[in-house]
Amino acid sequence: LKRTTVSNPITKLIAYGDNGNTMARVNDGKPYIVDDEANQKYNPDWQSGLYYEGIVTANSIEDPSGIKAWAEEMLQLYNHPRTYYEVAVTPKFNPPLGATIRFKDELIKPALDASGRVIQRTISKANPYGNTVGFGEYVTVPVATPAWMQGYQSAINSAIEKAREDASSVKPVALTPDGNNFTDTTQTKRLILQAWEGNTNISAYIDNKGFIWRRYNTDGTLDTSFNQTGYLIQAPYSAVGTLHGTIETSYIQNEPEIKLQTSAIRNLGSFSPDNSTLGITETAQYMCPLSNGQY
Repeated sequence: LKRTTVSNPITKLIAYGDNGNTMARVNDGKPYIVDDEANQKYNPDWQSGLYYEGIVTANSIEDPSGIKAWAEEMLQLYNHPRTYYEVAVTPKFNPPLGATIRFKDELIKPALDASGRVIQRTISKANPYGNTVGFGEYVTVPVATPAWMQGYQSAINSAIEKAREDASSVKPVALTPDGNNFTDTTQTKRLILQAWEGNTNISAYIDNKGFIWRRYNTDGTLDTSFNQTGYLIQAPYSAVGTLHGTIETSYIQNEPEIKLQTSAIRNLGSFSPDNSTLGITETAQYMCPLSNGQY
């Protein structure tokens, strides 16, 4: 058996949220929380008022109460030393990854009596008696917004503010993914209207009612029977004339119309990325539902 301490304890945790916000407003002016019980247990200098300090950051949390609640959860992960055990095992001992197993050795000094989850297995085909199992502790990795995502969010927020202040800065763009030519009278063609402010597409932040379509007859008169809204419409073969798409910026929202339901992502299975016999060159392995019911 080999024992390695892979992380020292943290008994004083300083937490930062979005734009450097802290929990001080709801925590007696202190931007940190402490675990005195763990500090007395692991810190020989605790009587001097010293702590083992650490810092965590969550770019997606703005509210001070949320920062404190999140810090309290994180401190439970870090308030003790994390130890990794590598144990030589018999050839037939092959526990699944994630299994929690208690192991003890009373012949060593001091005696060992511990439990851990299987986080690694090493299996030797050449020497079955060289198999090892690694026991340790699964730790949640705090999620931090990557820099590119922060830049994207900043660009979206800036574009939306500009669009609200000056509607003339918004440029409508019409897309025809099915082309413009009809081959028979039963066909319809998709028309997609997008809203751009500068180089940023803000279409997702505009309510469907903000995409307004009007149809003009061939003589230039307005077709009063045609009154459609939404970013997507189907143009039939019979719709001879001119379709005019406009963006009404008063329908801009703070939240996107459609969101990813990331908590409901499902794994569909594992597939070979290329199977010439079946004619498969790519296939979905994960799908994420959208808030409108699509995937």
